[in-house]
Amino acid sequence: VKNTNNTTAVSAGTSKKSTTNTTVSSNVSSNKNSDKLIIAPAASAETEIANASETADISDAANSEVNTAGAGNDVNLFANGDVTPMVVTGGSSSYALKSDGTVWAWGGNDYGRLGVGDTSVTTTIRQVKDSSGTGYLSNIKQISAGYVTTLALTQSGEVYAWGYNNYGEMGNGTTSSSNANPLPQKVLAGEQGGGTYLSNIRYIAAGTHASFAVDNDGYVYAWGYNHDNILGNPTVLGNANKPVKVKKNQEGTANLTDIVQVAPSYYHVLALDSNGKVWSWGYNYYGQLGLGDTTNRSYAEQVPGLSNIKQISVAGGSVDTSYALANDGTLYGWGYSSYGALGKDVSVNVTSPKKLLDGIKYVSAGGEGDYTYVLVIKNDANNTVWSMGYNNYGQLGNNTTSGSATSTLQQVVIKTDSNTTIPLTNIMSVSAGVYTGSSFALKQDGTMWSWGYNPSNKLGNTT
Repeated sequence: VKNTNNTTAVSAGTSKKSTTNTTVSSNVSSNKNSDKLIIAPAASAETEIANASETADISDAANSEVNTAGAGNDVNLFANGDVTPMVVTGGSSSYALKSDGTVWAWGGNDYGRLGVGDTSVTTTIRQVKDSSGTGYLSNIKQISAGYVTTLALTQSGEVYAWGYNNYGEMGNGTTSSSNANPLPQKVLAGEQGGGTYLSNIRYIAAGTHASFAVDNDGYVYAWGYNHDNILGNPTVLGNANKPVKVKKNQEGTANLTDIVQVAPSYYHVLALDSNGKVWSWGYNYYGQLGLGDTTNRSYAEQVPGLSNIKQISVAGGSVDTSYALANDGTLYGWGYSSYGALGKDVSVNVTSPKKLLDGIKYVSAGGEGDYTYVLVIKNDANNTVWSMGYNNYGQLGNNTTSGSATSTLQQVVIKTDSNTTIPLTNIMSVSAGVYTGSSFALKQDGTMWSWGYNPSNKLGNTT
């Protein structure tokens, strides 16, 4: 991870290559000196997150590569495999999927959210273990991080979950408010039937306290916390600790079908079908369902006015904002509109999709509480990253936290040793923090960059 910085340091971490109890930047407002987090093979399955200059103050680090302690050479996410690498970030922890199908985690570890077999606080990046705790999770093709629960999808279509399970988020038929679940467990089949465990899954999505999966037939399964009918099944009156099918009518007799992607927040959910249409359900006080009103829905309903959509994203704090990206690069948004995340800073609900931007390649929305923001990759020659919305922790990456919010696009930049800024370029995906202002970008060379809020070393740099 190349880590952004330029703010006061308040927390401490350790590094084998630098003085113990070294200072860690708490909040980062620009890609200052960007320290690269390298996931490298080592004798143990844990590798250091090291500062490029190995200094105590990250703001003095050089913009250069990092040799991970114990590893002979730097190894990026694209090494030895054909899985598309990705980085996702949850409440106070972050995760990376390497191209070899292994999963790595760092940050907070309460409730065993790192999936490493314990709840120990550590400043190292660690490989996620398998269910037995003796080996490591492998053959993974997608990961998704909720607030305290994480999902992983295998190449064969099975789903694993670990972390918090108070509302049944793990889908293993149990609930637990106090016990940690530090090892991945298979999600049960529930209403899918056909076997003991959920199978033939092609897409997963972890919400704040509810989890979702789409199978190869296009059916959507949901489990966990069912506040405001976020599970999308009117026949389910409480929480669900096993998967249930999402419906598309009030009677609960018609299944939602032909879905390829799901985007859950704390209060509502979007789904994208294979024809480029968007569906929504759940809480709708701010118009986040995009249905032209503020009436809640206990089942999926098609969002009018949208077609040829290729990606959906939601900001899931205590209020919700929705986004849909069309094949032609048009970005639409609706829902909660304060702090500039919809391109205007007014306290007026946007109940129907509104055109926001052109020329966009990728979108990721996030936020803390009602402080939403959005990251986008432009479809330009350099695949640059831009942002707008709330900026109290520097999550916009524009080298400032002043003004706290903006309704105009800001370019994410790197601050060099000469104190000048240059654009962050050649980006293939971005991830805005779930319930936090922590931002990540994955470059085409397999390196990761981070900026913004840094609880529990979530940004992935210890020096």
